[in-house]
Amino acid sequence: MKKWTPPQDVDRIQALGPDCPSQLERILLECFQPLPKPKAGDWLAKGAPGDQNGDRRGQTLTQFCRPGPHRNFPSKHCNTIYLVPVGAVDGAPPVEVLAECLHAHFGLEVKTAKPLTKKEMADVNFHQDNAGFGPQLETSTVHDVLSKCRKPRDAWATVGYTMYDLCNTASGFGFVFGEARSDKCTGIFSFARYMETGISQSQFLRRCCMVLAHEVTHLFGIKHCVFARCLMNGSNHLEESESRPFAVCPVDLRKILDSLKPTGGLCPEQRELNLLAFFVKHGLDEDAALSRARLLVMGVQAPVVEFQKCSLLSLENTDSEVEQRNEAEAVGSTQ
Repeated sequence: MKKWTPPQDVDRIQALGPDCPSQLERILLECFQPLPKPKAGDWLAKGAPGDQNGDRRGQTLTQFCRPGPHRNFPSKHCNTIYLVPVGAVDGAPPVEVLAECLHAHFGLEVKTAKPLTKKEMADVNFHQDNAGFGPQLETSTVHDVLSKCRKPRDAWATVGYTMYDLCNTASGFGFVFGEARSDKCTGIFSFARYMETGISQSQFLRRCCMVLAHEVTHLFGIKHCVFARCLMNGSNHLEESESRPFAVCPVDLRKILDSLKPTGGLCPEQRELNLLAFFVKHGLDEDAALSRARLLVMGVQAPVVEFQKCSLLSLENTDSEVEQRNEAEAVGSTQ
């Protein structure tokens, strides 16, 4: 494999797909930095997972929108993400906060399911020869158990979270932070490697919520991103994970918006406001500042608001419609 270089701006814009609103082009170029060239040991380095599994090629919007089994769509009736504790989860962030994070990102309902039973846990393979973070769970067996759990009628995805470390030996991974199976619409993620001596609660929460949002985004069929520093970048080590912003780039945002159309749609401006509210509430100041910058490009004032739902795909409007709406709001605010 020849040496990989990050996509240029012309390729990044092309990845946004046809009929892209100009705001999203501006957000991509002004608010999301290109990926740097990979260093030894990074996700996209020669011989690393991103080199071997095809991640280097990226996934454009056009490629993502092609019909096929890689895509998963929530619907108006199956629109709920269920969070399932896997084993003891003492020390994990409150499940209510995890649910807030997912609702802010996707606008879907989020509910907590009962923990896996002892009988179900008996079907999960444990490895005692751990990688320094205690016994490990074999991810393939966790997915099997989660997929067999009785799903409520409104369930779209079942996502497990655990304080056990994870591995996928069949794929050659001695550990993984998390893993999604779009064919089963299940996910599993671990907090085991995120708590360090001296780390702040807000930083611990950020790490946990980022892996959660990352894995759930995979469930739509969205692959790792190479078009910007993005929540959907792959990660081969914790330092690389920390370098990502807590935000999907516009390429992946358009994929999410397209996937949510069967539910009635998601308003991208309100989504960004919900994310800002989440960041501010939980002390994620740098992420809040970046969110405000994106809202500024959208032409939206950025007060801290409570989470809201919105069924309008407003960034799918024409630029002139958005400008007219902003002008009307400006006139109304002076009265």
